Amino acid sequence: MDVHERVRRIGFDSRSNVILGIAILDKYAKCGSLNVARALFNEMPERNVVAWNSMIGAYNQYGRANDALKLFVDMRSTEDVAVGTSIMDMYAKTGDTESAFQIFNGLSRKDVTAWTSMITGFAMHGHGEEALHLFSEMLRDGSVTPDHITFIGVLTACSHAGLVDEGYKLSTL
Repeated sequence: MDVHERVRRIGFDSRSNVILGIAILDKYAKCGSLNVARALFNEMPERNVVAWNSMIGAYNQYGRANDALKLFVDMRSTEDVAVGTSIMDMYAKTGDTESAFQIFNGLSRKDVTAWTSMITGFAMHGHGEEALHLFSEMLRDGSVTPDHITFIGVLTACSHAGLVDEGYKLSTL
């Protein structure tokens, strides 16, 4: 039994603990098991700069420069989405949902944080119908799964807009 399996058996999950996930990813990478390391990297719900650099460094160490470069470009894209989401969230919190929505539509990729921020922005400023429409669009898109914060935003939209029936339906999902 390898270390990774032992860690799982005693109750630690490398997907919910970023530091543990990076340590295990790094172990596989140093042993040359890049496919396993990449699978762990892909499973990480949140990746910090150390996780990105560990995987990029592993590819580079084993002469996979193209994979390293592609991952670096992906990292930059993720950073751009994070910056865009932060600016969008700022506009939404100040009540400028129109500017926030323009930024949202301009994001190259939308993660759960982007969707949730826009839904919550609409909800907090009396645009319940728009929030519900965006939530439906999120579900149709299928690239991300709503989390508990997303549902709080949706239920807030229903509450603020007096959409009791819709809120009840959504609370049973």
